[in-house]
Amino acid sequence: MVSATPTILVVGAAGEFAGLVVPALTRRGARVRGLVRDAAGAAGVRHLVYSSVGSADRRTGIPHFESKARIEEHVRGLSVPYTILRPVFFMDNWERSRAAIRGGVLTQPLDPDKPLQQVAVDDIGAFAALAFADPAGWSGRAVDLAGDELTMLQTAEVFARALGRPVRYERVPLDQFRRVTGAETAAMFAWFDDVGYAADIPALRAAYPTLATLERYLRDAGWADDTADAARP
Repeated sequence: MVSATPTILVVGAAGEFAGLVVPALTRRGARVRGLVRDAAGAAGVRHLVYSSVGSADRRTGIPHFESKARIEEHVRGLSVPYTILRPVFFMDNWERSRAAIRGGVLTQPLDPDKPLQQVAVDDIGAFAALAFADPAGWSGRAVDLAGDELTMLQTAEVFARALGRPVRYERVPLDQFRRVTGAETAAMFAWFDDVGYAADIPALRAAYPTLATLERYLRDAGWADDTADAARP
């Protein structure tokens, strides 16, 4: 629970990501105000928490990672105490492939044996709440966030356990993936294979013991209910 019920200013509140994180903050007792543009100083903000992207500081060359890195530099130049959270691949992204995975196939352009770090969006809200509850302990920090690290083969096994039936992994060619998703997304997935995220999951779990694994995320998101749905005529 966020102490003293602070008011939290969410910059970029009209975006899809804010729409996911704001409920995570309100569930923890925070009052949330939305701001579409960066006006932290004018709004009298005492502590700014910026959600960036995992490895934004590692010169990935991925355009949206690099733009996040530039925003991080801007945040550091503000006369406001700040915390930067850098989430990795969202577990919530799997919802877009729910029908296919229910059908028994997980497809990605990734090496089946290369680990991919993942995080539940709800846990990003949890860490934001931790930062607001203890600004002295979190001010000036930039922290990569992940709750699990699994290869695609292991990810398919987790889906199989959640659904109660086999799920196989099929790797699609990167060129084919690029034609569907575009060059920037394909570049990001190529970076996942070649380099990958580097969040310190044990340290994060020490700070927040209920940090979700993929298995727990799927359970909380109702994927087990899909087993009953599939059994219906």
